[in-house]
Parts: sequence; C-alpha cells; structure tokens
Amino acid sequence: MTPGKPMLAEFASREAWLASVAADFRQWVTDALNRRPVAHIALSGGATPLPLYAHFAGLDLPWNRLHGWVGDERWLPADHAANNGRAICGALGSVAGIIHFHPWNTTLSPEQSAAEYEQRMRTEIGTPVVFDLVLLGLGTDGHTASLFPGSPALEEHTRDAAANRAPAPYPARLTLTYPALNRARAVWFLATGEEKKEISRRLQQRDRGLPAARVEAGVQKIYWAV
Repeated sequence: MTPGKPMLAEFASREAWLASVAADFRQWVTDALNRRPVAHIALSGGATPLPLYAHFAGLDLPWNRLHGWVGDERWLPADHAANNGRAICGALGSVAGIIHFHPWNTTLSPEQSAAEYEQRMRTEIGTPVVFDLVLLGLGTDGHTASLFPGSPALEEHTRDAAANRAPAPYPARLTLTYPALNRARAVWFLATGEEKKEISRRLQQRDRGLPAARVEAGVQKIYWAV
C-alpha cells in the first residue's frame, strides 16, 4: 500500500523548529517506552540536526532505555571530524554516555561494515528490524541518509544496511536502506534553510524523482524552518 503524503510543518524560526521537534520527540519516545521496554531510534548525521541533539540532551527522559543508531555514515575513522557518529555523540554531550549508542564499525571494509551493522541491528532490535523512530536529513538533490540520486543502494530491496557511493568529498558511504526505513514506526525529515524549502514541498507532494520520496514508512513528517 502506498503511503499518503507526509505532513509538512513549516516554522518561521529555528528556535520554534527546535522546540517543536523536541516536544514531539519527547512525546513519541514516552509513548514508545510505555509500550516496550526500550526504544530504538536512528539518528541523522550532517550539520542540520546537531543543535537539535544538544536540545534533546536537556530533556528529562530515561535515556538508559534508548538505543541510538546512526542512519548513515561516511567511511572514515571514528575519530575523524566528519564522522557522523562522532559528531552525534559530541552534540548529545553527557547523554551519549547513558544512551545505548551504536556507531558503524569503519575499521572494516564498507561492505563488511554494512553487513556487520545489519547483523547487529537484527540482534539488538529483532528480525525484521523495526525502528521506533528514524530521523532523516534532506539534501537539496533529494537525497536522504546516504541514498543519493542514481546510487546503487537505491535498488537494494533485501538488506537493511548497505555500502553506497556519494559525491565527493566523501564518496564511500554506509547507509540504512529502504527496507529498514520503510518498516519504521515513524520517519521524520529534518530540513532548515531557504534552499531546502522547495525540496521539502516536493517531498511532501511525494515527487518520486527524489530518493527521499521513496521512503514509505506509514507515519512521516517533514519539519522545515527558514
């Protein structure tokens, strides 16, 4: 069944965007933990959500019952400044030491790292892998996670994680795939800046030319701020 159009929430300021996403996050996590012992959340990399994660860290939540996964990663050492896992941990601050955090193992080859991450997800979450919430970014080219236009992982229909290719400067990537994203209980796209206003609206209209529009989770929301 094809999902309906995602809800688009637009904000006139990033402060309002931060407050709204944080409030919704707190409620979603609380509801998930009322139903299950733990909640599994995939966190987006990139610059857009980092202030949001710092905001999350101030929320009164039972962080020890949350598992944080990384939706996509650059194939870089864990201590590299552009490593998503490193940046997310830095933004979460002290919470990073409480949450069950699951970075990609980039000491392996990209293919081995993807296979290892998939197995880890299936061990921790179960089979099939079902995230309680997935936070995704949105590129001006319509990419999300590391699912770029024309990239091989767009055609992955079986695996939950895959190695993929992306434009420079970090062409070797690791990413969750559509099968894993589409099973999620909710997917929220996070976008800021005037340059992402039009792409957010195209996603809301389910423009299938965008890789992001091929995410078919049953509950989807787009949060955009100027």
